[in-house]
Amino acid sequence: MTSTNIYILRSRISEILRTFRDLVVISELKIDKVNTSNDEITVEGKYRSKALFTGEIIEEGTFKITFDKQLNPKSISITPSHKG
Repeated sequence: MTSTNIYILRSRISEILRTFRDLVVISELKIDKVNTSNDEITVEGKYRSKALFTGEIIEEGTFKITFDKQLNPKSISITPSHKG
């Protein structure tokens, strides 16, 4: 994957996490694993959301998202491990 594709992929993941977890901002997003096949991309990683002014952790956890080649989500699994 090119750096442009990684940036777009990270943006899509952040958008999905904010939407499905009702978060304003994703402070940290770490991609641990990317698997590609002919028709899909599966991404696993960790996320953290912090309060803008206090830095307090609002939520953190792990995710596994499978996209089609146009980066539309096919499968979404989000597991919060800490909720502030």
